[in-house]
Amino acid sequence: MHLKEQERGRKWHKEHPHSREQWNKDNPDYKSQWKKTSKGKACAQRYKFKRKAKKHIAVNTLTSKEWLDILIAHEFKCIYCGKHFSKFEMTKEHIIPVSVGGNNTKENVVPACMKCNAKMKDNLELKINTLENRIKS
Repeated sequence: MHLKEQERGRKWHKEHPHSREQWNKDNPDYKSQWKKTSKGKACAQRYKFKRKAKKHIAVNTLTSKEWLDILIAHEFKCIYCGKHFSKFEMTKEHIIPVSVGGNNTKENVVPACMKCNAKMKDNLELKINTLENRIKS
């Protein structure tokens, strides 16, 4: 979105402060339904990361194109279980977790399915052991 369009939108919302509230009242199920879609889940994940990054002052240089390049390089497969997933089913697994000082850069991110990513959490030792076992097999 261009800056002029953003500015125009902000100006309109300032002049019409109740428009968004009214739309939300008229469409109460929209947000909950959208959050269940793959795009909604990806958006929520980006929001959570940005919130964490601000809190931990993490470097955030990973672009959408770099993330897509990483997915292509790994053939849309989970780094841990090796299963194939769609672009929207993959999550960004931070080798060094953001919560312990890792950054959101292409050097620190690998693709993982949601199940494996949740299982690894912030356990760096478990990640290394899992990757070593995967490489050996």
